[in-house]
Amino acid sequence: MPILYRLLWLFGHYASKLIWNLEVRGEEFVPPGGGMIVAANHLSFFDPPLLWFHLPRKAHFLAKVELFGNRLSAALFRMLNAIPVDREGYDRRAIRESLEVLKSGGCLVIFPEGSRGPEGMIREAYLGVGLLAQKARVPIVPVYLENTKTYVRSIFTRRKMKVRFGEPIDSGWLSDIPSNKEGYRKIAGETMNRIQMLSGTVGAASS
Repeated sequence: MPILYRLLWLFGHYASKLIWNLEVRGEEFVPPGGGMIVAANHLSFFDPPLLWFHLPRKAHFLAKVELFGNRLSAALFRMLNAIPVDREGYDRRAIRESLEVLKSGGCLVIFPEGSRGPEGMIREAYLGVGLLAQKARVPIVPVYLENTKTYVRSIFTRRKMKVRFGEPIDSGWLSDIPSNKEGYRKIAGETMNRIQMLSGTVGAASS
């Protein structure tokens, strides 16, 4: 792991706990090795760094291509293992690069909803999480994020932000799922259901 990457992770890991009233649970559910997808709900700009600070292993992230708009930002996001993805269509390059990460035993972080949404609402996922999990045959670790939308205000109010990791969706389950849109939709729906369950609310995301 590059030294700068490690130093930034260590700083963010401990600084975030000092600055915010932060509760992190379930880190033991993250497999220490092997290909895996970490899938979380998405509330704010702060979600990717917060999740990165508290993942107990090196991770790659899917990030919108607009963040790579100039050489400086592109170099920074690449250093942080971000993979640019065009959300307007089927980005073959991003899918190929993501599969390379997963098949080589890496950890890939995805926000299956695709964009930021309202607090407390788990929305329907895009099919990408299902496609990647099916083609790479890797487990999916669901994560529920809470109160990250008000991360600036929370510094002063001490409102608790939460990061909850859940038990992985075992990759063995994927062998019974067809490799088509319906299959990807089923995997995506199950992923969002697991995230919903971590929220502690009744109901499930539509699939």
